[in-house]
Amino acid sequence: MNRCSLHRRQSGIALILVTIGALALLGMAGLALDMGMAYIAKSRLQNAVDAAALDGAKVLNDTGSVSAATTAALATFGTNMGGTSATATVQTSPTLQPFSAGAANPRFVRVSVGALPVAVRLARVLPGVGDSLDIGASAVAGPIPLGDTVCDALPVALCGTPGDTDCTDGSCFGFAAGTTDELELKGDNVSLTHGNYGLVELSCGTGAACVRDGLAGGHEVCFSQSGTITTEPGVKAGPTRQGLDTRFGIYNGPVSAAEYPPDVVTTYSPVIFHSTYEARLTSPASWNYTSPPGRPQRRVTVIPVIDCSVPITGRSEVPLIGGACLFLTRPVSTSGGSIYGQLVPTCEAAGAVAEDPDPDSAYYRIILYRDASSTQS
Repeated sequence: MNRCSLHRRQSGIALILVTIGALALLGMAGLALDMGMAYIAKSRLQNAVDAAALDGAKVLNDTGSVSAATTAALATFGTNMGGTSATATVQTSPTLQPFSAGAANPRFVRVSVGALPVAVRLARVLPGVGDSLDIGASAVAGPIPLGDTVCDALPVALCGTPGDTDCTDGSCFGFAAGTTDELELKGDNVSLTHGNYGLVELSCGTGAACVRDGLAGGHEVCFSQSGTITTEPGVKAGPTRQGLDTRFGIYNGPVSAAEYPPDVVTTYSPVIFHSTYEARLTSPASWNYTSPPGRPQRRVTVIPVIDCSVPITGRSEVPLIGGACLFLTRPVSTSGGSIYGQLVPTCEAAGAVAEDPDPDSAYYRIILYRDASSTQS
């Protein structure tokens, strides 16, 4: 073998080694890029099932309708995963663990995607790497009871009787809960000294705009059921009416449906009570406020209950005896600004949460849980 032939052989081997090395480098770089794209796709998919489960659980617990919850969950999933081939499965269960799909009286919603193929492009030059990589995702959402602190409350205090704070048994604070009786919170409430409406102090100030937005739901009102709360002097009937009436689809003053949507059931004449309201929530065909879109449970809120046995004058630090769920039965009256409502056993609220996911608490919020049956959660 002459020197020229040996040189050609060495050049050929070097070319092969360089080619193999280049392919290996390309494959490793491609693997990093493809895995990065798969991670982005997985994150998008997980966010989509999380949002879908939350929306589905909220509708389920607001309306009690599995079909409405499924429709809401799939609509949210489709909005977040538009343009892909992803298909989600929606299941419901009355318990979190075990998750009994399809059982009666459900409170929890699972949204899952078994296998969504993500294209592998550059890493295909590596041995054993296919054309696609399957990813999946799962999310479970449902209610969790609140602790001592309750938020998203109505900034109006109700005078009650200390003692019975459990409204789930049909009565509490000296009132019957869940009956056809209405509470009337008047501007000249006889339990409060003249000039004090029972409004709760808001962090945004004392002006009419603050009161209006607070009653419409624009400012968070939190209270500890075992603490005190500060009342705000004055009647402010106009702002009170403008704020609360948005929940009935009535807009007067500087409030709008885009900022403060109405309830989906705004009927109040003749007066309907909570049992009828809940029945209508389970049947979207009976919703009478769909344009602009309403939001279920806008007429149900938490109201702080105070001890008015001692006269309350002006701005006062008042002892709280608990919180109650209030269903607003009709808009605020034009004469005197009275608020009408009915105490109900349970309602959704936000705030500090307890560790035990028992859905039977009077106040609850909707959160995401880990899906114990899936590693994709």
